[in-house]
This record gives sequence, C-alpha cells and structure tokens, in this order.
Amino acid sequence: DDEPLSGSALAQAIARMRGQAGTSVSLTIRRAGLDQEFTVSLTRDTIRRQVLREAVQIADAFLSEGEIVSLRGRTPSNQRTWQADANELLAGVPMLVLIDKRSASASELVAAALQENGRAQVMGQRSFGKGTVQSTIRWARTKARSS
Repeated sequence: DDEPLSGSALAQAIARMRGQAGTSVSLTIRRAGLDQEFTVSLTRDTIRRQVLREAVQIADAFLSEGEIVSLRGRTPSNQRTWQADANELLAGVPMLVLIDKRSASASELVAAALQENGRAQVMGQRSFGKGTVQSTIRWARTKARSS
C-alpha cells in the first residue's frame, strides 16, 4: 500500500503482508543506517508446518541420546516426545551455536536441544523467543465431545 511499516509491531506487519496464495506482494527494504533501499517481489504461499520435523532431524544429527523436543497438549493423546538416535555426526567435536535476536522457532528448538543435552554451548543475543510450535485445536468439536 506504499505505507511504511517501520515502528509497526511484527504482528501488524505480517497481517498487512498476508494475502491469497499465488498473489504477489512487493516490499521496499530500507536498512537502518544506510541511505539505500531496494525492492523485492514475493509470491505468497501457504506456510507448511514442517518446522518441528526439520528441527528434530537437525538436532538429532548432532545428538547420540537424549530428548530433542516434547509436545505437550491438553490431553494425553496430544503429547509426544522425540528422542535422539545413536547416529551422531561429528561425535566428540566441541560445538558452539550462535544465535541473535532474529533466531526463532526451529533454530531455537535446535539450539535448546543441543544445549540441554550438553552437546553444545549457546552464545549470542537473546533470541526472538518463539521457541514453541503452536497449533489450534478445533474448539467446537472438542467441546462437543466433552459435553
């Protein structure tokens, strides 16, 4: 809409960029401290929720044992834990994971799994803080079953 998003909350900026899959949106990027700007054109698409699966596979590649991540739902059927298998890349090689304020979601899950299992040190800035995978439960169906 040719309206600046600077100063907007992340959720507001995302909401303004959303649209029907297959349509395009153009973003003009202006970086702080630089007088340059550039425009990119993106084609909107549906986000596939493979973030958890990919994060588990990456963490598992560097772990020989331990819990990678657990899913805690409201009911026992919505709970699951992923454990590392014995196949580990770079076994015994010291690891350091660097994160910054833009690290989020899958990268936070990988960093946490490696740190919590004593496999790597995590250094850098405080991360974005997503670190969770959330999905909604169909409330009407759930409520109907419990009534």
